[in-house]
Amino acid sequence: MGTSRIPPCGIAVAAVAVVASLAIAPRCAEAQWAWRDASGHVTFSDSPPPADVPQSRIFKQPNPATMPAAPSGADAKATAQRDANAEKRFDKWFKERQKAEQRQNAEQARRNAECNRLRGQLATLQTLGMQVLQQDPNGGPPTFLTDQQRAAQTQQLQDQIGTQCD
Repeated sequence: MGTSRIPPCGIAVAAVAVVASLAIAPRCAEAQWAWRDASGHVTFSDSPPPADVPQSRIFKQPNPATMPAAPSGADAKATAQRDANAEKRFDKWFKERQKAEQRQNAEQARRNAECNRLRGQLATLQTLGMQVLQQDPNGGPPTFLTDQQRAAQTQQLQDQIGTQCD
C-alpha cells in the first residue's frame, strides 16, 4: 500500500481544534463544581449549584478533605466580628449614599423649578409683546415695558436659561 498524505487544510483544522481545546480546558479545570441543569446545559463553577439541582445531576464537586476547615472557637468569633464590622461599614456607606442621592434629587428639583420659572417669564415676554407690565419694586404703579426693555429682559432670561438649565 502507498502512503497517504494529510492535506494542508487538514493540519490547519486539527491545529485550530487543539488550540481551542487548550483554551477551554483551563476554565473547566479551575471549576470545582460541574452539573447539568434542568434544560440539559452543563455548568462549570467555583460555587455550588442552586438548591433545585438534584445530587444525581452534579458530576463534579470539591473533595471535602481539600476544603478549608470551618473556623472554631476564637476564629469563629473573630470572623463574626469582622463580618459585623463589615456590615456596619456597608450600612453607613449605604445611608450616606442615600442621603447624597436625596440631596442631588432635591437640588435637581430646585433647578427644574427655577428653569420652569425662567422659561415662563421668557414665554410671557415673547407672546405678549408691548402689553407686558413691569411692577415697580418701590410699590409704585406698574408700567409698560418699552421694546428696548423687553429685548434686554428677553436676552437676560435667555442667558440665564442657557447657563442654568439643561
